[in-house]
Amino acid sequence: MTDLGLLIKDANNFEPYQVFESGQCFRWENDGDGYAGIIKDKVIKVKKLDRDILIENVSKEEINDVIYYFDLDRDYNEIKGKLQFDAYLREAMEYGSGLRILNQEPFECLISYIVSSNNRIPQIKRVVDNLSKMYGKPIKYRGKTYYTFPSPDVLANVQICEVQESRCGFRAEYICDAAKRVAWGDLDLSALKGQDYFTAKAELMKVKGIGEKVADCILLYSLQKYEAFPVDVWVNRVMTEIYIHQKISLKKVGEFARERFGNLAGFAQLYLFYYYRNKRGGVTNDGGIN
Repeated sequence: MTDLGLLIKDANNFEPYQVFESGQCFRWENDGDGYAGIIKDKVIKVKKLDRDILIENVSKEEINDVIYYFDLDRDYNEIKGKLQFDAYLREAMEYGSGLRILNQEPFECLISYIVSSNNRIPQIKRVVDNLSKMYGKPIKYRGKTYYTFPSPDVLANVQICEVQESRCGFRAEYICDAAKRVAWGDLDLSALKGQDYFTAKAELMKVKGIGEKVADCILLYSLQKYEAFPVDVWVNRVMTEIYIHQKISLKKVGEFARERFGNLAGFAQLYLFYYYRNKRGGVTNDGGIN
């Protein structure tokens, strides 16, 4: 601990740019001096200082929350060692050496990935930010106002037409349905952590707007189901080009990945996605592709 917050010395496997620009989260903002976001209704600032990482505005009592969110008690060198058998993945892990999976708040993650369906990252960020400004609570930090993500109870009591003002389009119906399910106890997100991957996935897919890929994202990025292997257009391309060499269903691609990478499939997915989309795909500054 320092006067400014938590300092991680010689931080291996933690590059803020890679973590926050990897497509797994949508509410961390680069203000030119680091990344600012909210963990448990508290504004947190993450800076890279040479080989160190400074996480500002953290008290001693909040250290465990930060450790959990950034997955700091996991040995990523061990994970990389177990995945070294795959030559292409070795290259991807070297390229995205600072990636790590964030343990996001489950309801925020649920709604964010419902918004992500058939959507570009800049638009996803805009909608999630709009929802927070419309229904979240304001927090002042260093002269700037941030907003918490709205609770299930709040969104459950909002009309679909009002949610559409966030520019989420047809997804407003899905957002309202999901919020009601969580607020009313039909979907217990905390209970899903204790269920096996397939059972938890089946429960998520009962919610309108949640298919295979969205369910896997929620499972991987908030419920610690590391067998999950979300397959979008980029992941499908890399798996088809490098591993499978034929067109198969996205569901079959996920099954192939789980068989190849086992319970580390989610980590493999993050490295492969980041590498293929950024180095091979030609991503533009607005989140589109060349």
